[in-house]
Amino acid sequence: MSQENVINIVVLVSGTVDPVNMDPVLRSVSYPAPSLVPLDDSDAHQKAAQKSQPAAKKPKDKDWYWEENWQFRNELRMLRKQYTNLHIFEAHGWTGDNSVQARTISGTYLANRLCGAEGEPAFYSGYLGKKVHFHFIGHSHGGNVINELTRQAAKVWPKQWRIRTITYLSTPFFSKLHQVDTTAFDDDCKIINAFCKYDITQRVIADFSMHPMTGLMKAADSDEIGCIARCLAKDAGATPRLFKELVCSLNVSFLKEGSSSKAWKTLQDNLKDGVDWDDLRGVTGALVDDMKKLDIRVAHYGTAEAKRFYTHVLGLLSRLHDIFTRLRAAIIMLRDGFTYEVHKSVHPSKKMTRKVLHPATAAKFILELNRLEGGLNKTKAAFTSRLSKGRFPALGLVQDIYVVEFLKPLITFFSVNPKTLRGPLWDLLASVLGEQVEVFDNTSATPVNQLAGKVNSKGRAFTVVPVEVTRADHYTQVKEAARYDATFNKFVKRLESIEAQLAGKDLRTARQPLMELLFTLVAHLEPVRDLFDFPIDAEYVGWFSTAMKASIKWKKFWGQTSEFELELMRLLTVALDYAAIIKARNVGKLEVDEVQIPPGIKAEYVEKPGVKELQSAKKPGVEGASAQVACDCGKHAPKAPRPEAEEANALKPLPGSIPYFAMVAHSTSRQTLHEGVKTALKQQLTTLSKGG
Repeated sequence: MSQENVINIVVLVSGTVDPVNMDPVLRSVSYPAPSLVPLDDSDAHQKAAQKSQPAAKKPKDKDWYWEENWQFRNELRMLRKQYTNLHIFEAHGWTGDNSVQARTISGTYLANRLCGAEGEPAFYSGYLGKKVHFHFIGHSHGGNVINELTRQAAKVWPKQWRIRTITYLSTPFFSKLHQVDTTAFDDDCKIINAFCKYDITQRVIADFSMHPMTGLMKAADSDEIGCIARCLAKDAGATPRLFKELVCSLNVSFLKEGSSSKAWKTLQDNLKDGVDWDDLRGVTGALVDDMKKLDIRVAHYGTAEAKRFYTHVLGLLSRLHDIFTRLRAAIIMLRDGFTYEVHKSVHPSKKMTRKVLHPATAAKFILELNRLEGGLNKTKAAFTSRLSKGRFPALGLVQDIYVVEFLKPLITFFSVNPKTLRGPLWDLLASVLGEQVEVFDNTSATPVNQLAGKVNSKGRAFTVVPVEVTRADHYTQVKEAARYDATFNKFVKRLESIEAQLAGKDLRTARQPLMELLFTLVAHLEPVRDLFDFPIDAEYVGWFSTAMKASIKWKKFWGQTSEFELELMRLLTVALDYAAIIKARNVGKLEVDEVQIPPGIKAEYVEKPGVKELQSAKKPGVEGASAQVACDCGKHAPKAPRPEAEEANALKPLPGSIPYFAMVAHSTSRQTLHEGVKTALKQQLTTLSKGG
């Protein structure tokens, strides 16, 4: 260590907070609120501040990027106390948008702000004529902000100011973007690179830089649309159970006794207890004769069961209609553009205008919505009328659904070709992604390529200190961790092979690999994997087809059309197409079950069941009441008001889930000042130790 006692300054630079640039409130601020104690405050000031704020009422700044990283902050604070002239700078903030523009502006601004270049007031004006060694620590894209700072520092910094270390925490290093400039590096500068194997944001997701949309999606009511969609998905979970109850309530008591009626009873029993396809072999042949005897003019569903089912579905349709209405308004706004306020560092005028959707793409979206909404409105009206009359004929359900106007276009919209991955919905999504990705640039987990050929004044290469923090990630602590690790290796290998296909491509034309990447990620979302992770059973498909054909014969016998059965058969085909797509891209189970999480960390991922929740689950349903429950926002189920909840820390995604890999594993590097990082950093400090 030098005996000069040089001024050493550690600068914290936070990363991206909003990968798709949709939230105008989030800011990647690196500094706490004034009421919080800064890391470089004196001990006396620190104690005084603590006394002024009772422990139970200490304010929390939820916008502070490092707020939850208390171990990291404590390690830095302890490090600062060990040296006489070590300071910590945490007053840099930026939008946190996942865009090239935001990162470039932020890095340039920080370089200028520290020294007072290009009209900015100098934060360290008293140090301009002194020797200063800087140590930058950046998480995620904060590392690329630092790279942009190095480019500006090379132009405007005092010659005595040198960069002694850069610590990259899970930074995605681009092949072309945000290349580091070593001009302002000290000759002995070291690069410390902390990374986690399970971090798919660094390895894959960060390849995509989005056009800035700050404020736009908020103005387009995106939060409300997402909330209603979550409510809809939650409520839809009760639909299969209510439908089984409805079918089993059908009055068939007038059927003649005999072998054929036993076949019908077998069908009913299976619907009640769960379908066992082995038990149903041979049933469909006998079922045709029974169904011919079932006069649709006199067969009715049970009143209580029908009311519950109709009320439930009507609630789902109402929420879907609400989504359609809001989506149409949002699409028009995204097409026409929106002017919103920004910080002066983003644009001198403090305003920006942004158009998201190309008119042709917006027109396609609106056309699909109009097509679906017409049938939706008719179905809503029919369900409302049926409830008001209180009579529920068997054939009425088919008529009420408006197969041609609603069900058919809905199935068409979600259909997909398993070979080309084309379909109405997916073509639209591909168009939007292609338009919104500002640039695709393949990333790496190491800065070695960026530093290749860059040397100090003595012709020596700069040292890179790799610090792998994978062992600190909770995914290595779950039961059967080795098995999950092997599956993850297959998963990430597949993702990286798709990356290679996208390298150098315009995403507006590279549709196939883009959809491959999207479906590979979707295939490992646990709800989707569970939904489609079943063997494509030829017997099951054959039984279902036979049952539909039996129904078609029955309806033909009674002079009725069979669009409903034909669409159900097409729906089965679509479901099997999705199953084939998911199966082909699913390398195995990645998300762990709750029981596999060690007790020591379980509280971070698994919520304890509440007494009230257990009691409410046992309450019997009310006749005719909807199965809908209160949503997260408490707005969309007025009969079930949201109870006031005590403030609690949000649970993290389960280890092994896609959100876990993208967020939690991405943050493993900043949970603490890892030993390898701290050791390398201390070796580079040029201020005197208080211990001599």
